[in-house]
Amino acid sequence: MDETSYLVGVSVLEARDLQGKDGNTCNPFVQITCGDLHPQVTFKNEKTNSAVWNQSFTFPDLKMNK
Repeated sequence: MDETSYLVGVSVLEARDLQGKDGNTCNPFVQITCGDLHPQVTFKNEKTNSAVWNQSFTFPDLKMNK
């Protein structure tokens, strides 16, 4: 079976109106997984219900069957 390698790009922009425990603020972050590659994580926003990251991530050499 032939395998093809891909370069995958992901952009994480923002989140709005998040719900913290008991209606309080939260410390949001995003963890991104792609196939069996190592996960990548945004920075953590402290004590907010709306977070802005504007971060881009690259997953090189993702292997998929043709």
